[in-house]
Amino acid sequence: MFTRRLLLNLVLLLVVAGLAVFVFYPRPKPAPPGIAVAPHIDTAAVRHIRIERRSRPALVFERNNGDWHLTAPISARANPLMMRALLELPRERTACRKVPRSTG
Repeated sequence: MFTRRLLLNLVLLLVVAGLAVFVFYPRPKPAPPGIAVAPHIDTAAVRHIRIERRSRPALVFERNNGDWHLTAPISARANPLMMRALLELPRERTACRKVPRSTG
């Protein structure tokens, strides 16, 4: 049925096709560097965070003895992982390259 030479040629053709796909397949481009809103904030010094929301009461978080608590609109212990992510937001890079000017 298949001779050794035909089988070898098929294997080599598959290898060449695989290499061609690897070389010519478009790779995703890295995101532009962007800017960080406030890269030098000392997160250890932050003791109070207020998040204003449209048509809803503001969320107020306070740090007491190293633990974060939601103090408004209700009183509850805050999730430490979520608070760490919230504190890292000012250091995250944005997609834009310039800081927008305030219009107020």
